[in-house]
Amino acid sequence: MRRVTGPALPAGRFRVFFWAQLVSLLGDGVAILAVPLLMLQLTGNALLVALSAAPRIVGYLLVGLPGGALADRLDPRKVMVCADTVRAASFLALAVLALTGHATVVLTLVLAFTSGAAGSIFESSLTVIIKDLVPGTELIRVNSYLQMASQASLVAGPALVGLLTALVGIDAALAFNALTFLCSVAGLLLLPRPADHAKPAKPSAGLLADLRQGIHYIRSTREVLVLTLLPAAVNFVLAAETLIVFYARTGFGASETALSVLVAVGGAGGVLGAFVAARVAAALGEQVPVVLAVCGLGVSLGLMGVVRSLPFLVALNVLLLGFSMMANVVIQGMRQRIVPRELLGRISSTSRVLMLSAYQVGVLLTGSLTQATGGDPRWIFVVAGVLSVVAGAAVWYGESRKARATTAIPQE
Repeated sequence: MRRVTGPALPAGRFRVFFWAQLVSLLGDGVAILAVPLLMLQLTGNALLVALSAAPRIVGYLLVGLPGGALADRLDPRKVMVCADTVRAASFLALAVLALTGHATVVLTLVLAFTSGAAGSIFESSLTVIIKDLVPGTELIRVNSYLQMASQASLVAGPALVGLLTALVGIDAALAFNALTFLCSVAGLLLLPRPADHAKPAKPSAGLLADLRQGIHYIRSTREVLVLTLLPAAVNFVLAAETLIVFYARTGFGASETALSVLVAVGGAGGVLGAFVAARVAAALGEQVPVVLAVCGLGVSLGLMGVVRSLPFLVALNVLLLGFSMMANVVIQGMRQRIVPRELLGRISSTSRVLMLSAYQVGVLLTGSLTQATGGDPRWIFVVAGVLSVVAGAAVWYGESRKARATTAIPQE
């Protein structure tokens, strides 16, 4: 079983690039609230506010797959510079429109979705460039740092929006977001040119041919197929988490303050999960943390359906998001290590699109079933938890069986 070791983060220009990415992640956290808040000021329409909060997901679903192919075809650094330049320009335009009073619903949505699409392309290239810059033994460690920052930004970003909006205005929050993406561009420009092994492969017949090649690789490579289908299956059952706030309100009479605590400590759980991922992988190897995390989040979901106290629900939410993030960090590191560099963008984007699609289907299904059965989501949590534990056990059984079969082969 592979063990993960390695020193701290690489020094030099990579460190500047890394910190620039942390600033950029803060910008992602700012965008989560800044754009819906602008739309709320413009219209007060709940549907339009919801639409303005979804550009990242829609961006992945619309351009995620072509973005992965571009990351394989082109220099990922150049792709990331272009993507973050587009994001910076989009938020700067939103800031100017908000400041001058010329912001409209259409312009806000167009610029938000443009930024979301650029963000999906950026993340596919980020996966590739991390593989180029980081030794295989440190991939999980670096991914854990990035995910910790991403989870922390979900708390710090909205808080910063609230502060800037109260002191200056929503335009200040939007302008700050543009600045974070420019910091990312500066860090990218400081990186050295890619080594020969990291240069993109020569283009094939076209993007569609590239995508078919990536799908064929996933289907024909068992370990990569598992690393693609397992996160999608987990995200499908994890969609039950969207009912937690509803459950806390209807089942336990939680106040607005209690609901805020419930959500905030969930983010803290994500930070904790990302923090321990590399350490658990270093101690137990890569496979065990994934199985433990998938089964752990299943147990957390299942217990949510039978718990009778709000504090226990809060604690289970911490565990749920912690286990979810631990699985995500280790799986991403494994994928970066296993997949050939010339296919990594396509494989990563395909997995991400499947995960998001499965999550959205799960959200629709769990919400509809809860509504159709009288508004009681407890059985949804139990069923989702059982399915997650079954998925983790199936992976463990399959990998153990594979290991036994390999060991049984006589050695010459």
